[in-house]
Amino acid sequence: MSYIINYFHPKLETNIESIPEINLENFKINNNSLEKIAFLKNIKIPKKDIKNMLTKQTLFSKFNMREYAENYEKSNIINKDDDYTIDNIQTILDIIFPVGKNLILNKKNYVILRINWNQKYKPQDKYKNESNGIVYNITLRIDLKAGDKYTIKDRINVSCEDRYTTIQEDMRELFKRKKKMQPSAPALPVAKPVKGGKKKRRKTIRRRKKQTKKKSKKHHHKKTKKYRK
Repeated sequence: MSYIINYFHPKLETNIESIPEINLENFKINNNSLEKIAFLKNIKIPKKDIKNMLTKQTLFSKFNMREYAENYEKSNIINKDDDYTIDNIQTILDIIFPVGKNLILNKKNYVILRINWNQKYKPQDKYKNESNGIVYNITLRIDLKAGDKYTIKDRINVSCEDRYTTIQEDMRELFKRKKKMQPSAPALPVAKPVKGGKKKRRKTIRRRKKQTKKKSKKHHHKKTKKYRK
């Protein structure tokens, strides 16, 4: 068996203040929970095949993924080092949460305008070393609008928000790069002591002493002349 089956657990966040997070127990498809969704790591699954799984009673289960992998293996070579984790998770999310899908949350109707996943996935600690596959945690942002329909204007507003957010992120990244590229301030020159400085100072002191002695002798000599007169 060269195919690898892993799982992901989605955390569903929304843009509605009263519903910051959707409880997965309240969100089921064909009476199946979305707590743990199976996917293939090293086989890329086309969108049409993902849609076919959605029509099955067990949805994205380990059984359905194994059946798909075994049929694929009959006419294809599977490379165990290939990694289609991001592609397959994104395709499954697009199928489960399509734009325009209606949801009933807290007894109110909402419609999906956009889903956003940052393509980051973190393995759950309790499943890291299990042989039956790794379970990854992902966070999915779902933008909702109250009601059961959306307009082109709603979609344009969402895309404008996306562009604004992208520009902000790009600007932050540019400022970070500029800070890294700025050269560090040059070190201040350290003054070095002049060689022989102390000796010169001593000479000047000696010279001053000699000059004061000469002056005192001259002054004393003048005084003695006055007394002689």
